[in-house]
Amino acid sequence: NQDYKSMLQEILQEKFKSIKIEYREVSETGPDHAKKFVSAVYANGKKLGSGTGKNKKEAEQNAAENVLKSKNLDS
Repeated sequence: NQDYKSMLQEILQEKFKSIKIEYREVSETGPDHAKKFVSAVYANGKKLGSGTGKNKKEAEQNAAENVLKSKNLDS
């Protein structure tokens, strides 16, 4: 398992010395035993991408992974 959030943070901080990275929960759906979370990652207020998961942490990791795979790092 990769830590995509840390990888994304390191890349963005190297590229843009001063940057604020945040993850926001977009939605939470489904019954308690089968929740689906959607999170989006923002850099300096600009949405870079989003991801889904069965918990908030997984959704955030998937959002970071999707940004890294999309190469959408020119914020």
